[in-house]
Amino acid sequence: MILAGITALAAMLRLWQVNESLWIDELHTSWCVQAGLDQVAQRAAEGNQSPLYFWLVWGVTRLLGESEFTLRLPSVLAGIALPAMAWLLVRRLELGEKTSLAAILAALLVCVDRTSIFYSTEARPYALVELASAGAMILAIESLRGGFLWPAALVPTLIALFYLHYTTALYIGGLIGCCFVYSFFDREGKPSDRKVWLIIGSVITVCALPAAYQLLDIAARRSNWTGFADDFSPAQVYIPLVVLLALWSPLPPRRVLLTAAACLIPTLAAAGLTWWGFAAVFQTRYIVVTFPLLWVSIAAASQVADQPRVRQVASIVVLAVAVWWSGLVENGVNHGKLLVDRQEDWRAAIAAVNQAHQQHPRWKILVHSGLIETDDLGENPTPALREYGLLPVRARYNLDAPEDALIPLPMTGPERLTEQTRDAVLKAGGAVVILRQSADNAEPMAQELDSFGIIKKQSFGNVQVIAFQVSIEP
Repeated sequence: MILAGITALAAMLRLWQVNESLWIDELHTSWCVQAGLDQVAQRAAEGNQSPLYFWLVWGVTRLLGESEFTLRLPSVLAGIALPAMAWLLVRRLELGEKTSLAAILAALLVCVDRTSIFYSTEARPYALVELASAGAMILAIESLRGGFLWPAALVPTLIALFYLHYTTALYIGGLIGCCFVYSFFDREGKPSDRKVWLIIGSVITVCALPAAYQLLDIAARRSNWTGFADDFSPAQVYIPLVVLLALWSPLPPRRVLLTAAACLIPTLAAAGLTWWGFAAVFQTRYIVVTFPLLWVSIAAASQVADQPRVRQVASIVVLAVAVWWSGLVENGVNHGKLLVDRQEDWRAAIAAVNQAHQQHPRWKILVHSGLIETDDLGENPTPALREYGLLPVRARYNLDAPEDALIPLPMTGPERLTEQTRDAVLKAGGAVVILRQSADNAEPMAQELDSFGIIKKQSFGNVQVIAFQVSIEP
């Protein structure tokens, strides 16, 4: 009954904003599923994504039709199921009489986790990654008991996890490594049990080989993400776990340590890869695979006291801090919604551009998607890259304009119009710019267009629409 109530609360929190406008990353998902099934993997790869999630969304939208809700439906369902998965994981940690309270606390922590809520309402693979990572941890613990069925279920789960998002390789490697080391300290373990983890690791590696070419391609362009390499703020969410583990004397139960290690080791690996400049993978979306294990470990580690009343108080304090830290209450009071992260109303912005295009059908439409890859438009303006740069207006919110009216702009310095673009705008007599920037950051573009003559500026959060008419002779 308690779990049912927590699940209902999780559903309410995740359905609150499920119909709001898609933002740019979600528009990439919509653009992927606009194509036939044979093109989904290629379009996903253009956004540096693995294909499994996009095949799933393609199937859902073909079955139920495409809308904000159906695009986000797999993520919503995964987010609603995640508290129950956390509950099941805690029950395998051998906490004895402390199990029930720890399970309730873990389910609640996952339920109110702002990051989980965000990704559960986003048409991207990260909510499914969280669910699969928790499921994989359960199967890994069961596999430590021996037998064939549990490892046989673990292998396809880890393969699916890898093809949901390639960065989960850090978690997969950490989980297998932790279980391999754990098997040496298991009193009932046999040498054959250790070999199981070597076999599992080998099978996963072989099954990951088809992705090698795409991974090499992504690695060759990893410098695109160096701008994200200076932000280590996601590390602060792991501090409570380290503190709580340190309070145990002499040590927490072995399975709690195993779960905490499977959470912390991939996170440290991601931090190291980012710190040393190899790959900027220490970002919330790439380490979110460890978050279910983080909340489960915190819930279990908070039960350090032997006295039931002290454990209850500790659980209340941990939950209260988690709710406060999430900012959900503050957002609800100040903004009337739980999440204020997605401030890109592409739905309204493209509607405004469609209206402007109807009034001025000859004008050009300049599209700034803000996607990193579009910076190559100047040096390598391939048809595929042009199509990718135009995806915001060729996805869920389709712009009713011919292809020759559309001009994609690079992510960096979109106000520096090329000679070809300026000539096309002059010949057309005007243009509408749709710009993925805040109003302040869009000011250089507005100043650049002042030389033409701006008619109208509209702001849709971090999407700006600027219409201007040529006031000088070409």
